[in-house]
Amino acid sequence: MKKKECNGRTLKEEDLKSAFVEALHKLQDGKTDYLEILQKNIESVISGENEDSPEDIESRLKDLQQDIIDKATRHEDYSVLADEIFRLKEKKEKLMVDGASRNQKMEHVNELRDFISKHSHEKLVFDETLVNHLLEKVTVSKDYMEFEFKSGVIVVIGK
Repeated sequence: MKKKECNGRTLKEEDLKSAFVEALHKLQDGKTDYLEILQKNIESVISGENEDSPEDIESRLKDLQQDIIDKATRHEDYSVLADEIFRLKEKKEKLMVDGASRNQKMEHVNELRDFISKHSHEKLVFDETLVNHLLEKVTVSKDYMEFEFKSGVIVVIGK
């Protein structure tokens, strides 16, 4: 069986490090543009919040549980109320997961915004910790590299 050839671009580690530093410099140089993108990301995260909070749902769940007790005492059917309780519990769990994700996204946006603001006049050098802290992924193609930061900002190098 013949092995397939890899057509991927060969990239030396130093070139990748250099490109990352260049991406950081682009963030610094385009400070205003990237801060606007970050602001839009913040607005997007905030607008993703639901009207119902887990606390509101918990309050509604307590009311429904009392209603079930009342109906059960009167020997009435409470299956509709039980279904509503299950639906609300699922909704509460989803809200809590979404809230944690939203908080993490906000944290990443704020970290990158702070980084851009604090380091706007410094000459940057490669730092592995910085990569791990700020960078989500790198896409390497034939003609360019795309650096996607955890905040959602994308910087393209070499296009």
